[in-house]
Amino acid sequence: MQNIKRILLCFELVSGLKVTFYKSSIVGVGVAAHTCNFTAQLIRCKQDQLPLIYLGLPISGNLGRTMMWNPIVPNINCRLASWKGRFLSIGG
Repeated sequence: MQNIKRILLCFELVSGLKVTFYKSSIVGVGVAAHTCNFTAQLIRCKQDQLPLIYLGLPISGNLGRTMMWNPIVPNINCRLASWKGRFLSIGG
């Protein structure tokens, strides 16, 4: 993980972009909790667990469950309704 952090720091130097480790999270899948915790402390980031929300979408092991999508469907319906309204002609 220290090598990955070094690679990201080199990316910062080359691209001019900044990697904010304190805002980043590490999620261990199939890894012992203490290993994930040690790694998070090593690279100074947060430790998270599944399920989590990334860019407003749920990330988990089972996306086929309907209950994971319940908060998202009304948001999409609302956005589609406003989109349809903008593209209707005066004649309907």
